[in-house]
Amino acid sequence: MLKIFIVAFFFMIIQAGLTYYQSKKIQMKMVEVRKLGDFGIGQTRGKLRPGNILVMAVDEADRIVEVQLMRGITFFAKFKPLRVLNGKTIGEAESYLKEKKVHEDIIKSVAMAIQQVELQRRKRGEKNQELANGFE
Repeated sequence: MLKIFIVAFFFMIIQAGLTYYQSKKIQMKMVEVRKLGDFGIGQTRGKLRPGNILVMAVDEADRIVEVQLMRGITFFAKFKPLRVLNGKTIGEAESYLKEKKVHEDIIKSVAMAIQQVELQRRKRGEKNQELANGFE
């Protein structure tokens, strides 16, 4: 019985280490993409199928500058560029992906990232408006 607990504890330690490793990979990619413009993240979780994490940067003209996608089940998954969206506007992105018959999970992740970019812009606009009103 004690051996089972020791083995289980050992696997918990390994899982914690691998989770930390993967979260560091995600953080580094977020910092890298955030430098390119307004920033959004989208994700879908899969139970038996692969989940994905998508990191997107959009410029001031609503053009998608960079999209990185991590898709997989294990910590071995790596970010890969999703170049098919580069240069598209955020309004064109979802319909373009549906037209290209991209997996539905990726389309959902793109929609989440776009929502975050729009929310970020709205908050920045409200803050700028408050600052402008304060100086009047």
